Amino acid sequence: MGKQGKAHTATVNRLAKRFSANKHVDDPDTPDLLAEHLAIEVETAATLVEGVDRLQRVSDGRAYVAVTNREALLEGRRAVHNTGVGLMDPNGEIIIPCGKDRDGNSEEGA
Repeated sequence: MGKQGKAHTATVNRLAKRFSANKHVDDPDTPDLLAEHLAIEVETAATLVEGVDRLQRVSDGRAYVAVTNREALLEGRRAVHNTGVGLMDPNGEIIIPCGKDRDGNSEEGA
């Protein structure tokens, strides 16, 4: 999708190694990273909403959007709110688990 800047590429490579995931950055209909029962879409602050939308359309398992820098985490929290998509920092640390709202509450109980 033409979003392969340095930060995107570095984040994809880092997370692919951490999660033993396959890279699919050239396929706009597939999340950037796929591992067993896990889909990760790497996004900048400007493309977060698009990434969350893509994950909601194509993923039926655990889905996370990972930001390319920590400064995008606040916008990331907004983008995943009430979507069921989780949020990761650039190192793959889970900020909001998938299936949770922005306060960490289960969506069923929110």
